[in-house]
Amino acid sequence: EKCQKLQDLQLMDAEWDHVLQLLHLLAKAEYTQQSFTSNSGPATHLALPALKSLHKAWYTRSLKAEYLDIWPALEAGVNKVTNYYEKMADSDAYIMVMCT
Repeated sequence: EKCQKLQDLQLMDAEWDHVLQLLHLLAKAEYTQQSFTSNSGPATHLALPALKSLHKAWYTRSLKAEYLDIWPALEAGVNKVTNYYEKMADSDAYIMVMCT
């Protein structure tokens, strides 16, 4: 009975496909975050273009049928990136960074 419970927890091939899709999406987010984080100097000016790129990548994937099963998570991610993008674009601090 305990073995059966453990076997019931094993992911099916389709579920592993979803895990891989999520890992690819998260890798894009990590790359985006790293692109405007720097130990060698200011990089804030890269944040808006990086967020725009992340938004485009995730939004494009959200339109594909292969992402339908994880669409609610992807939609939440796109909405969050949109929110940050809009806040940053309207930020006086970001505008000042871009002007210097």
